Amino acid sequence: MVEIEKYGEVKSHELKPGGEKTAVTDENKAEYVESRVQWYLQKQIEQQAEALRRGIYDVLPEEVSASYQSVHPYRHHMPGLNV
Repeated sequence: MVEIEKYGEVKSHELKPGGEKTAVTDENKAEYVESRVQWYLQKQIEQQAEALRRGIYDVLPEEVSASYQSVHPYRHHMPGLNV
């Protein structure tokens, strides 16, 4: 369960069905952290990420961006590659 305050209103969101009844323990804390990070990345910043994506495509054609994305995951493995 995650509680988020937005404009003075607190909203609760389950990270998984029945999650509010499950205590976070040493055994399941990795799952909780992963679920919370995924929820945050997918739900909390979804509108901002979409606006950023649209803004990039306004300046840069989608085809160029697609080729950048195919190189981007390998940047850590290729010293000297500046992307």
